[in-house]
Amino acid sequence: ELTHALGGALTPAYAALEQLRGEPVSTASDVYALGVVLHELLVQQRPQRDGENLLAPSRVALRASDPSVRQRARELRGDLDAIVAQGLRKAAARRYASVEALAEDLARWQRQEAVGARPDSR
Repeated sequence: ELTHALGGALTPAYAALEQLRGEPVSTASDVYALGVVLHELLVQQRPQRDGENLLAPSRVALRASDPSVRQRARELRGDLDAIVAQGLRKAAARRYASVEALAEDLARWQRQEAVGARPDSR
């Protein structure tokens, strides 16, 4: 029923907003799904949606009731949090342009180099 209602085969928890709306998908949709997987690996839970607005990864984790998840989120603040957030951006055009770009930023983070991802600002 869910597949029929959404107009295609997808896993809603990993689907980008454009997929859920039945809009064309692109590499940005894959980047979003990888962002969800990365978030899960780092804080042991999927990012949550507040209506159509995606919350920043650390904010999502900090809202969790599990103290260990909240502690892990505090440890991940900074560049790694910005990388995950960029992969999970609501607007496809604001996500990484490719899976390779996401992987490159993760590699730079591992080498303790400057990353391209930046948190949203006012």
